[in-house]
Amino acid sequence: MAAVPGIRFGLAFYEASGQCLVRWSGTDSGLEELARKNAMALAAAHGFIIFLGDGFYPINVLNAIKMVPEVCCIFCATANPTEVVLAETEQGRGILGVVDGSPPRGVESGATVFCGRSATSSESGQSGLSILAPNDFPARSGL
Repeated sequence: MAAVPGIRFGLAFYEASGQCLVRWSGTDSGLEELARKNAMALAAAHGFIIFLGDGFYPINVLNAIKMVPEVCCIFCATANPTEVVLAETEQGRGILGVVDGSPPRGVESGATVFCGRSATSSESGQSGLSILAPNDFPARSGL
């Protein structure tokens, strides 16, 4: 990926026509394997999944991905625990949506008011975004 020199990633694209194969690429063999396993577990229409290595964030690649003419929708770009909601018919499978993270635990007030600053970045020193971290979206059987 030219957007971020030296990026570590694994990508798998699953086809819903033609040969219906999982095609893959990447710069890190572990992330490539993780992407392949998850693509086979999802096996839902045309789609792709990307895993980024530690220290790389979606903010660096998201616009480049969105500019690909074949990309119609991005369901999530997160480091949160993630679940994919699938539907299955006689014809095949499709992704209905993604459950990303946890529900709100309350409403901010006082010292926690956002005020235009990044609460996740300034308080934890980490970015609030990353495309599916490897441990957050393990390959699952029986999806």
